[in-house]
Amino acid sequence: MTDHPHTPLALVPCNDIEASAAFYARLGLDVLSDYGSYRILGDGKG
Repeated sequence: MTDHPHTPLALVPCNDIEASAAFYARLGLDVLSDYGSYRILGDGKG
């Protein structure tokens, strides 16, 4: 049997994506993917 880790996901709307990314960066999250109108952030812990 293969172990498949689960990753929680939260969609958080914002009016200013740059300010939002900066806020979450202070919490320790990095931008993993940038699609222009949305970004995927993570802490590397999956």
